[in-house]
Amino acid sequence: MAEARLLFSPPSEAGRRAVISLTPLIDVVFILLVFFMLASSFLDWRAIDLETPAAPATSSAEDSDVLVVRLEGDRLILGGTAVGAAALEREIARYIADGAEQAVRVEIGADVSLQSAITVAELVSAAGGRVSFARAAGSAP
Repeated sequence: MAEARLLFSPPSEAGRRAVISLTPLIDVVFILLVFFMLASSFLDWRAIDLETPAAPATSSAEDSDVLVVRLEGDRLILGGTAVGAAALEREIARYIADGAEQAVRVEIGADVSLQSAITVAELVSAAGGRVSFARAAGSAP
């Protein structure tokens, strides 16, 4: 009988596993969640004020080698004619292939979004030109 008691005796203190309560952990995670939700602001959009120089009123000798693209609203105007994005890229590539300087000035109208200006800059860069921006002659600052 003495042997049976040893088989069914409770485990010793050294053999017990410590039980970790999850309640404090959940509390800490909840507090961190609330803190980051309150500290974050998802509606604070910041605008970039982009001051572009006005387009020159008179053309100089160095401006004669510059290809001018006007961006008015969602229209691209090259040489007084409205063109599409693909046609603009072809014209810039042809202009550069003719041995002209690689400078392309993009004149931006008053109601042009920044994304439209960046898209045109990417087209000019893809065609191999250097882009510079100027405010269109008739647009307000």
